[in-house]
Amino acid sequence: MHRRATDPGSGTGARVRPLPVLSVAVPLGLALCLLLALPFLLHYHLEETRARQHALDSENRVLELAQQAAVQEVASVLSDLRFLHEQNEMRDLLRGDAPGARERLAAEYLTFVSQKPRYEQAAVIGADGGEVVRVDGNDGRPTVAGAPALQWKGDCAHFQETMRLGRGEVHLSPLDLILQGGAVQMPLKPVLRASVALFGAGGERRGVLTLSYHGRRLLTRLRAYAQGGASQLWLLNEQGYWLAGPDPALEWGFAFPERSDRTLAAREPEAWERIRAEVAGTVDTADGLLTFRRVYPLAGDASASDAPAMASPHRYSWTLATLLPHAALSKRMAGLAGTLLAVYGVTAPLLFGGTLWLTYRSARGRARLREAQRRERERMLELAHANRLASVGEMATQMAHQVNQPLTAIVTYCAAAQRSLQSGAGDLSRVREWVDAIGEEAQRVSAIVRGLREFVRRGKMAPVPLDLGEVVAGVVGALRPDADRRRVKLGVETPAGLPAVLADRVLVAQALLNLVRNAIEAVSVEPSERRRVVVSLALEGDRVVVSVADTGPGVDPGLAGRLFESFVTTKPEGLGMGLSITRSIVEAHGGQLRYDPAPSGGAVFSFSLRRSAP
Repeated sequence: MHRRATDPGSGTGARVRPLPVLSVAVPLGLALCLLLALPFLLHYHLEETRARQHALDSENRVLELAQQAAVQEVASVLSDLRFLHEQNEMRDLLRGDAPGARERLAAEYLTFVSQKPRYEQAAVIGADGGEVVRVDGNDGRPTVAGAPALQWKGDCAHFQETMRLGRGEVHLSPLDLILQGGAVQMPLKPVLRASVALFGAGGERRGVLTLSYHGRRLLTRLRAYAQGGASQLWLLNEQGYWLAGPDPALEWGFAFPERSDRTLAAREPEAWERIRAEVAGTVDTADGLLTFRRVYPLAGDASASDAPAMASPHRYSWTLATLLPHAALSKRMAGLAGTLLAVYGVTAPLLFGGTLWLTYRSARGRARLREAQRRERERMLELAHANRLASVGEMATQMAHQVNQPLTAIVTYCAAAQRSLQSGAGDLSRVREWVDAIGEEAQRVSAIVRGLREFVRRGKMAPVPLDLGEVVAGVVGALRPDADRRRVKLGVETPAGLPAVLADRVLVAQALLNLVRNAIEAVSVEPSERRRVVVSLALEGDRVVVSVADTGPGVDPGLAGRLFESFVTTKPEGLGMGLSITRSIVEAHGGQLRYDPAPSGGAVFSFSLRRSAP
């Protein structure tokens, strides 16, 4: 006989079934996991998007600075080419009636190449294709080629193409390798040739002037921008061959028959199609995130007032690119995923403990953010230094005339003193005056060189008590030759008795130089009577305010709100980094960069620095 289970509270014999615990617990657990997974996935997606955008911004900053370096390097070559073309010895040679003109020109070019070892060769080629004058760099030991060593260049592409150009037009050859006996010279010597046609007084073509630049200098400078980061920096020519790439075995494929198929087009055809179709962009490749930007090296010199005419400058281009490997992005996201899993995993068993853990992680996050900001400030200091170095060539050119004046005076005084002493009847008092004058002119040259050297100095941010009046005087003195050339009145208003500020001298000078140079360029488009830039200092509370006011056209109101962002510019040839770097320098000193329209037209840029403790 089977016994039935009965309810003790009732008199019935109803059967009692066990509760379906698993059928309730499993859906509840799944629902709880889903509720925790959704915010986790959303948070992870947002952080992944943020990390990718941060990486893109960083890659674009590197490319913009590399582009600026490439354009400025080519611009300096073109400036030197104009200098050689305008020599009096060149005019004598083209006239053809000055005895010894060739020898004097060769001596002049020898001095030039000795002072600028970045050049492999400077040469004058006659209309028949034969070299008239050639100076070889010889790795820092330049020599003048004698008559037996002069070569025939009539079949060279750069000679033939330059001979077809008009007066003042420039030909820039592709970045290529030097050949010796029909084969690539070893070790590899990249070279970039800039040429201009020579014309006689009657307009007849008399030949070609060619300046050969060491391309290794440019490649080394470009690679420096990617050092210390996770990405690679590439330079490609118009056919997709690497001039600087991820592997030396892939470079200069067009110069070696066995490497002729080593192009980006063959390796990443879809990426190459994007690069050919767009000026700038980003492509996901099998190897990583490829960010690219087109560079037109000839177009960068088109703004100079005395620049030669450019025959279709946009027909010749390079492509700068950075490749950020997927592993670098994955490494960043792996750490983030571990952190998020820890946070959300703890929340499930114990909400309060999870709250405490989130608070702790948040504090850690803020610490990491502060560390990231510190690293970003250090990076910006490096970028500011690179920007400063990029300006050295232009500043040196502007200062050449300033230095030449005292040097000419020194030579004149020395010659006068020597003649007086050799005659035996010289006036010693006059000789003393000449010697004193020589000393004063030498001090002028020393001050100019010292200022340029201090400008290039690099170091960590080191705030010290600083006299802003001295900084303003140094910057204005450095830029005055450029202002005079553009017929810009450059004024300074510094009241007496201003206290010292706590700042880094070199960085503040860089920020001020960027603002004053922008102002000089802005007023250059105005009539000469309106070309005025004023740098002023004023005390407001415990801060000293620096203002740069100009009488230029001002800033488009639609652009004013984004004026200090990276890569935003009002100049067709500008890169949009000057104001961004200036803002970073000012903010690193606890200040704020401001723009205000000038009451009488133009723009006023200002920032303030905290006065040092008395």
